[in-house]
Amino acid sequence: MKALRCLLSLAVLLATALPAAFPVFAASDFPRKEITLVVGWAAGGGTDLVARQIASIAEKQLGKPIVVQNKPGGAGAVSFQFLAASKPDGYTIAMTTTPLLLQKYVSPTFVPYKDLTHIAIVNEDPAAVSVPVDSPCKNLQDFVDMVKKNPGKIRISNAGPGSAWHAMALRFEDAVGAPVTHVSYPGGNPAAVAAAGGHVEATFVSPAEVASLVAGGKLRMLAVSSETRDENFPDVPTFKEQGLDLVGGVHRAISAPKDLPPDVLAKLEAAIRYATEQPEYKNFMKTSSLGQRYLSGKELNDYLDGLDATYAKLFKK
Repeated sequence: MKALRCLLSLAVLLATALPAAFPVFAASDFPRKEITLVVGWAAGGGTDLVARQIASIAEKQLGKPIVVQNKPGGAGAVSFQFLAASKPDGYTIAMTTTPLLLQKYVSPTFVPYKDLTHIAIVNEDPAAVSVPVDSPCKNLQDFVDMVKKNPGKIRISNAGPGSAWHAMALRFEDAVGAPVTHVSYPGGNPAAVAAAGGHVEATFVSPAEVASLVAGGKLRMLAVSSETRDENFPDVPTFKEQGLDLVGGVHRAISAPKDLPPDVLAKLEAAIRYATEQPEYKNFMKTSSLGQRYLSGKELNDYLDGLDATYAKLFKK
């Protein structure tokens, strides 16, 4: 009987110890298979370009492929919801951008930014307002005048309701004191292409997303929303230079589901940091006209808290 009690006690001990031990074993063995990096916008846009470049370098550090999967829709909302519902094992991560903070103002099914594990910021870009090359608007003042003379009739394309570019267009609308018509597309690249094709009068997306169309003589960039001129487009003046106090843009980060094991988070963060430090990444970002910025997970959480407070004031207004 004593022996039986000992065996039962051992069985109970093992049963309670194994569940706690297993995640440690699984996490320390990470990664054991390919990782999916979800992008909530169409291929070819700025977020997609950054994701694919990060993935191609970070996978070398991790020793397993990182496969980019596009899930466009709702200015990133589809991908945010997919990420939040995914298993927190490190095998599903996603690009999270400024719209993660904006969705609560446009959608009842938004994902709170605190319900995710944030790994790192890898990029930050201003907005640019661009018009078709045959537009009568040769500078920002021409465009402002056109908007004021045609209230509600000037169409501006963006990357979807609640996207960073939609928010910037709303801020522009507020700054000039005249309404415009906001036309949404599933990403910055389609929004830019629509402007180049004359389907809208202007587009609000990043400089990187219009760079090739500007270089190809399809679009004219009128202004950028940075504090100083974009070094990739030194001839394009800022909004502030042209009398409009409009500064802001988009950040691009990589996040995971909530409750990601700490050692898995550490491995992912190390691999992403490694990727952003490599010359091939830096050269790619420069030649693609994409801004370079890195913040670690802890820094990113603090950054998001501050940005959330800023947008709360904007949308209250």
